[in-house]
Order: sequence, then C-alpha cells, then structure tokens
Amino acid sequence: MVQQIETLGKILEKRGLSSQAGRFRKHAQELREEGLTPESLEGVVVYEKNLDGNLYRHALFDHYKLEQRVVRGKDDIYIPGRENQLLTVLGESPNVLIFYPELLERAFGKGFTIGYLRKSVERLRKKLEPNPKKPETILTRRRRGYLFRDPSKEIPLEPSQEVEVKERIHVHPGFTYYPERSMVAVGSVNEPLTSLENKVLGLLMQHANRYVTREMFKREVWGRKDVNSTKVLTEIIKHLRRKIEPGRRMEDYQYILSKYGIGYKLYDPSKTEQPDSVTVFEIASQAKPDRNDASI
Repeated sequence: MVQQIETLGKILEKRGLSSQAGRFRKHAQELREEGLTPESLEGVVVYEKNLDGNLYRHALFDHYKLEQRVVRGKDDIYIPGRENQLLTVLGESPNVLIFYPELLERAFGKGFTIGYLRKSVERLRKKLEPNPKKPETILTRRRRGYLFRDPSKEIPLEPSQEVEVKERIHVHPGFTYYPERSMVAVGSVNEPLTSLENKVLGLLMQHANRYVTREMFKREVWGRKDVNSTKVLTEIIKHLRRKIEPGRRMEDYQYILSKYGIGYKLYDPSKTEQPDSVTVFEIASQAKPDRNDASI
C-alpha cells in the first residue's frame, strides 16, 4: 500500500504537480516510520478510495486521468496535458451542456480563446471518436458550448415499472420534458434548461396548440404585467427552439410557433386543436402562422 502511494507521488511529480506529490511522499514516509501497523493502515484506506477518482469509465473507453491516457478496446492512447484536463472536465458533467466560458475557465484557466478550445476538441475527437467528422461523444451545440455524451450515464426516457415515479414527465412527439429536473431529452441527448426557460416551456406545454399572449407570459413567468420582458422572452424562445429541435435552421422550426401581435404556442401534432373560450388565449386560425417570426 505504501508503494502505491509512493508510485502515485512519482506520477504526480512527472506531471509537474509538485505540491501534491510532496504530500503523498510525506504520508508514505510517516507510514513507514510508524512501522505499517494495522492501526496505521486504517488511514490508508482513504487514499485507496480516492484513487478510484483517477478512472472515468465511459461507455466506449476508460479514461485514466493521472496517467493521461485513454484505453479504447486494445488501443492505449496518450492524452497530452491540456487535452487531458479538458476531457476530465467534460467527464465531470456527462450528458450536460457546458457553455464556452465555463468550459474555458475550468479546463484551461484565463487567457485562452474559444478558437483554442475548438482546436483541443478536434484533437480529442481524433483520439476518441470512430469518425471524428461525425462525432458521437463530444457534441457541439452551436454558439453555446459542448456536450459530453455518455450512454452509460443517460437518464432513461421510460421509467422502470418497478420504481414508483413521483415526478411529472411530459412526452411530446419530438422530445420529452422533465419539469422537476429542468431538462428536455431529445433522442438520447439531455439538454438542461435555465429557470426562465423551464417556466416558459412549462407554460407552453400546459396550453399546447394554443397561443399564449405576452401578458400571460408576464404574469405567469415573471409574476407581474408591467415588466419589460419582450426582448428577454424572444431570447428564451430562441434558445428553447435550438434545444428541442437541434440541427434545424430558423426557418425550419416546427414546434414553437409565433403569431405577430399575439404570442407563441407549442405545436403538438399528437393533440387536436380545440376552440377555447378563455380570453387570454388567441386560438390558431386555419391559416398557417408565421412560425419563424421571433418578434412578438
């Protein structure tokens, strides 16, 4: 056990982590001086457990963080320093979108650009992806960030029959919405929602196939009618469209539709549109709405 601690110290020293390596060497020396009695070995168990954090098991490969290597099948691939740190940060938040500024700060620190981040991702994809041009592990979310997909850690879309489900789950033909988790699942990818995005989508889902007016959004989302929320609402709708219909261009969005001067509606083809007498909603006409007009 002491030899393992000393070996780990040597690895850290080679990686330039002198202070951490010094602590490991000091602890190993203390254990030797104590004579390695059973009592002294009780404290070593803590280090043994911490060593588990060195390994990240992905569905397609194993990442050994301290050794800076990835084992994929029979291939043992070396991952250089900053690329290794980037992969470590991505692995800390599997299946969750990490925005560019946060990823840059956590992986590299200050002074690095998005261009540098993109080049690092390209190099990682060449080492991890079977087809780097069509990545399946490190996914790009245009103008936002990256998502590290790991099928082994995804939340199942259909809950097990043996488990009592207490949360609400809304199933739309194009996505699944989890309001308690502030998340939408599109295919096998989970997209987190901000607090306001969650409230807006919840309101649209509640009144599917009916237009929700600006006044209704102000009252239900912001809690007041006098707030100037038009620009903020437009941005939220823009982000929601990208999340529930990824890969589509603005003119091709099909689910969140807009009608000038009225508001927005969530189109659900599995439900029939019915006239409603509630005055705060404008019922969709038979004519096709201006679905891509984001300015209401």
